[in-house]
Amino acid sequence: MTPICTFVDLSGNNPIKDAPAAMRAIKDAGHAGVYLKATQGRSYDFARLELWHGAAVAAGLRVGAYHFAVPDARPGDAAGEAADLLDRIKGLALDWPLVLDLEQNGSKEHKLAPLPPAHLVAWAAIWLHDVEFATGRKPLLYTGPAFWRAQLGRHGFVADWPVWVAAYPAKTPQLEAAPPKLGSVQPAVWQYTGHGHVPGIAGDVDINRAYVDLDAL
Repeated sequence: MTPICTFVDLSGNNPIKDAPAAMRAIKDAGHAGVYLKATQGRSYDFARLELWHGAAVAAGLRVGAYHFAVPDARPGDAAGEAADLLDRIKGLALDWPLVLDLEQNGSKEHKLAPLPPAHLVAWAAIWLHDVEFATGRKPLLYTGPAFWRAQLGRHGFVADWPVWVAAYPAKTPQLEAAPPKLGSVQPAVWQYTGHGHVPGIAGDVDINRAYVDLDAL
């Protein structure tokens, strides 16, 4: 199963001091684009989003943005988190669909109790529907196999949206290796390492393989 392209995803946790140089390094390493973390929960947005976005565009990279979800039971939480992301990316030209990064349920830090799995499924569906309605494009759902099994796959979640799986084998998989399925769902994107290396960028980076044309979603 040969990917259409590879790309990197970045957040404020990546120790990037020179964004233009970093984005050129990603391009020179042969990657097609970059996904940038834009928001998290209801309380965080990435202050350097515009800077990194501009540097990526100048380097000739395709660009997308993602939201790290912090689901909780407060009324309107899913719609609010979707609205926060949509507001944050206003004015940014994005080539790729938006992404819901769903790997957490509740928050000990903010004393937010986790949702029952069935409620979490409904939460995710609201977020995804709202973003699809607002943008006219199907967002991607990013998650891992364990979270999928425990929180989504056994509780009625219907994969009407493309899935981006984070699953790290012990060794770098061969290029023709297929991404691991989530139940019967064949992922559209595979984050196969969280410890990738791009010459010119300090520290580890997430590297992904896309098996669908992200421009066409």
